[in-house]
Amino acid sequence: MLYCSDKQVDRAQKMLDSGESKKNRKNLNDPARFIGKTAVTEEGEAAAIQHHQDEKKISDEAGYDGLYAVCTDLLDDEVSDTLKVSEGRWRIEECFLICFLALTLYRFLEKQGFIPLYRRELITDDLHDYHTSYQR
Repeated sequence: MLYCSDKQVDRAQKMLDSGESKKNRKNLNDPARFIGKTAVTEEGEAAAIQHHQDEKKISDEAGYDGLYAVCTDLLDDEVSDTLKVSEGRWRIEECFLICFLALTLYRFLEKQGFIPLYRRELITDDLHDYHTSYQR
């Protein structure tokens, strides 16, 4: 089974092979996190900086391959309740995506001169009033 970290280890090796290992590792998923450096000899004397694959870091992260971590500050809740909320997160994301796409489409149509037609009802009047007050 190939995990994401396998590809990142390969990318880290390519960085080493090309001699272009980064100094600033700002992203937690940066493949450069698998590159270690040694600046002393085995006797403790100063030496030129040598970059190498950090096998310990690779091994530590391999222990989490195939797992999905859930972080929470709800320490008093039951684990099963936290997992139930996490498992339902896709519904929230799906609703957000649908709303975002609908708004994007509406704004696009509005720019093209689209004027919505609807039967006047109390709710549509309220929505219209809200929409016009929001635009001001």
